[in-house]
Amino acid sequence: MRVATLFSAAWLLMTASFAATAEEPTTTAANTPHAATAIATDRISILYRRDTDQSAVRLDPAVQAATAAIEREFLRAKYHVVQPSADVYRVLDQGPTVIVTFAPDAGLSLVFSIYQNMRPTPGTDIAIAEVDIDARVFVGRSVLSVEHGRGQVQTRIDPSLREYATRRGYEVAAQKAAATLVPQIVQNLAGLTTEQLTAYAAVQSGSATGEKVGGDNVQSTAPTNTPPTASPAPSQVAPTPTAAPSPIPAPPSATVDQSLLALQPPQDRWAIIAGVSDYSSVRSVKASNLEGVKVDVANMRDVLLRRGFSRDHIRVMQDADATSRNLRGELKRLAGVTRPGDLVVLFSSAHGGNKNFSASGFGMPILSDFSHSNDDLDFWELQSLTRNLPAKQVVWIIDTCHAGGATTMLPTVVMSSNGISLDRTNGRPDVDTIRASMASDHHFAVMTAARADESSLDLGPRGGLFTLHFVDSLTKERNGTTLETLFRDQVVDQVIRHSQELCNRSPGCNAQQQTPVFGYSGSGNKIQL
Repeated sequence: MRVATLFSAAWLLMTASFAATAEEPTTTAANTPHAATAIATDRISILYRRDTDQSAVRLDPAVQAATAAIEREFLRAKYHVVQPSADVYRVLDQGPTVIVTFAPDAGLSLVFSIYQNMRPTPGTDIAIAEVDIDARVFVGRSVLSVEHGRGQVQTRIDPSLREYATRRGYEVAAQKAAATLVPQIVQNLAGLTTEQLTAYAAVQSGSATGEKVGGDNVQSTAPTNTPPTASPAPSQVAPTPTAAPSPIPAPPSATVDQSLLALQPPQDRWAIIAGVSDYSSVRSVKASNLEGVKVDVANMRDVLLRRGFSRDHIRVMQDADATSRNLRGELKRLAGVTRPGDLVVLFSSAHGGNKNFSASGFGMPILSDFSHSNDDLDFWELQSLTRNLPAKQVVWIIDTCHAGGATTMLPTVVMSSNGISLDRTNGRPDVDTIRASMASDHHFAVMTAARADESSLDLGPRGGLFTLHFVDSLTKERNGTTLETLFRDQVVDQVIRHSQELCNRSPGCNAQQQTPVFGYSGSGNKIQL
């Protein structure tokens, strides 16, 4: 078996950005399709989120001014405002990869992002500072409306005043944007009865067959409203006048946005396969050789070739070639050659270290140059490297002991009746709660062979237990089967049962079982290989 005293297992990876993870969902009243949830109509949670890596950071003056102004406007309208804790915002500062989810009892929520622009006036030292606030208003898990606020102000940009004037211009423009945004939202909410709000909150995702879907499944049913006409002051540019907002229709039915059910077939497919079977060069830890890794590497390469991957698009790293440096280099190379329409798969098989082996606390593969130093590649750095790939479909498959630690790097912020909090369930929330409120168009899936506190098994000449079942499922399945379906129907239960049988036949076994974990963001669960 692939179980060592410190670490062990096989490591499979396919790449992407970020995700939330899940085990078998628990059936409760909260995830019953028509469960009603009472909504507190005088309380709203407010969350700033960077929706791209280029978006303004939380401490940007415009963001600070807009956040304070939004709070002030809601307080003026007699709402109790709930803001995230410092810990939550530190996680959100990581950027758009963080998942924002909504618990079944979530009430009213506002998630917003900010765009700012300085437009010089030709031939003068005057410019127009412009701030746009894009926001989604949620009732429970449902999108009530998508709103937009804009603020503009003239400011001087001559060299002696440029720095101060730019900062102050953005602050004032942000305040004006908030002043146009919040009244629209308050007006919309005031037009809804308690029964209507409760009906919105009761809407659950899922098709008639009960299939779970990630992402925002309920489409907005209210129009996007732009600011009303305002009389400009001498230093102000007036917003564009628009028609008054339309009334909000009845709550949406529990239908699924069909665009989430299937992704476009990738334009091209790329794979990195990394495996370490011979650990004779690793001196910093005592690690046994893994006979099954060679089998894993060969089997994964063969099955990807059979499923349409080009031979020259598969990079195999084995034993002495499977180093942190080489894996970093290959991911950086792919960042220069892949396109948005591509799919990237990263597979590896090796020993795995738990959270105590990694400075980031997310665990790591033990590659052939492992040295217990900052040069060792861990799951957190891998996440950063794969984020830089232009390819919008990325999947990790990780088959190591403690591999579940990789799923916890996909941070999750939960909106609930108790406020805004971090998910601390080791990356395994109920899949049905996942709602990337302002998700990008990147799609990520991650499969791990075991939980963070479990070992993964090596079957010698048959390969790693998880890899064995995963490759077998890919070999038998026709094209068109999603990763989520493949994992649920042909991998997770089979690995659990097989590991239990092996343990029962082994005297002194205390591993009990090996539990694969699946996670995704965007429509990563719908990726097909």
